[in-house]
Amino acid sequence: MVSADNLPFDVLPLIFGQLQVGVDLLSVALVSRSFFGGVLPLIYEEIEMHPRLVKRLRHTQSPFETLLKHRDLCPFVRRIAIHAFPRQEGWPSSVIYEQLETLFPHLRNLRAFAFTVPDPSSSIDLLLPSLASSTSLKELSIMGQRINLKSAELLLGAGHGAVPSLDQGLGLEKLNIKTLSPGLHRALLRWIERNKATLQSLSIRHSLSFSDSTLQSILNIVPRLAELKLLHCGNVDHWRVFDALEQADRLKSLALTILDYSSPPPAVVQLSSVTRLWLRFNAALSEGAPQNITPSVCGILERFRTCQLETLTLESAGACPLPAKVVENVRDADFKTLRKLSFAGFTPSNEQLERICEGCPNLEVLRADLSIDWSRSWASVASAISKAKRLHTFLSSLALQSAESASNTVQGRFAIAEAKILFAAVPSLQRIVNANRCWLRGINDSDHPRYEMVRQRNASLVLPTV
Repeated sequence: MVSADNLPFDVLPLIFGQLQVGVDLLSVALVSRSFFGGVLPLIYEEIEMHPRLVKRLRHTQSPFETLLKHRDLCPFVRRIAIHAFPRQEGWPSSVIYEQLETLFPHLRNLRAFAFTVPDPSSSIDLLLPSLASSTSLKELSIMGQRINLKSAELLLGAGHGAVPSLDQGLGLEKLNIKTLSPGLHRALLRWIERNKATLQSLSIRHSLSFSDSTLQSILNIVPRLAELKLLHCGNVDHWRVFDALEQADRLKSLALTILDYSSPPPAVVQLSSVTRLWLRFNAALSEGAPQNITPSVCGILERFRTCQLETLTLESAGACPLPAKVVENVRDADFKTLRKLSFAGFTPSNEQLERICEGCPNLEVLRADLSIDWSRSWASVASAISKAKRLHTFLSSLALQSAESASNTVQGRFAIAEAKILFAAVPSLQRIVNANRCWLRGINDSDHPRYEMVRQRNASLVLPTV
């Protein structure tokens, strides 16, 4: 129920319009003028065009059309993300381009813009003049494979405005590019140079043209980079990346895709500033994978031995037993500051889990993709993770293995009985995420008033990464 007391009448259509497109809005009683300063800014703070919304555009207006009709809502917009464009008859994508082009001059508080439409027929080129004139922009995420040199040079103005300014606060803080085109690659260093005073985070994905030498040139321009992600870049050697990062003494977060299992070089460079480390081992796995991967993983972890790591993610491209030497390396590194640990794709044994939890006393979040025989006791799993006295979240993509056939492994999920065993053994545990279920301490019984809400939410739950 909504009371119209002191409520401008033109707000009501906006409320019901949001409800029609699936936006969750809590019922509010006795709404006053504070509604403008409370709920509406939250509704319009982030606008996202995703496939589900695009399908409904034939029956409702786009969020950009709403903003055009109500310009007083534009100051609330902080982030825009476009992941899909309409392809329906009667709703050409050019309409969205026109709406955005008209809106941009009014979005004076826009800080983040993302354009990640995979459709080759959808291009960001029509929006480039508007992006280049924006002075409030701090974060930019784009698909770069269709951007030519002329367009890339126009994008140099993003975050600065079309007219050069002496304001030192202007410039991008986060730059995320998927697939560098030749033109964008040629303009990249100039882009970095122009934003060197503000740039803190750089992410390059799926780019064969990006190399170790390019990274070295970037670090020479921006030695104080705080976050770096190089994912699926085929010409990047991770050992050379570590050597180059020796000069990045303020780097806090590092994400790398490891494309080969080469042994570490003799010289060891210690990277002491990193607190968040994410590594995905993407080389093809075979029966001898645990032995092949061990020198590479241990050699990498050795370089972060002196770090005050808070988050560590080791992810395998396929199911792979966790090598014993990796467990010992994690324990011996004495990661007493580690709060979040994820083994995605690696399957540790109960003994390995116990040793890890003992060696990381401040662990709060743990992901371990278990491979459990039906005959194995769940009490032993609970006993292993109970060594982490501060653990409040346990995540697992469980592979249940049939006792009749050791080779018959299927994806599965455990039931309330297994969840209760874990809750009973680990007093600090508050949440268990498994497959598409989330178990919360104390409300897993059907007679609990919040049980139905949790059950419905679990239907759409996606296993998060640490």
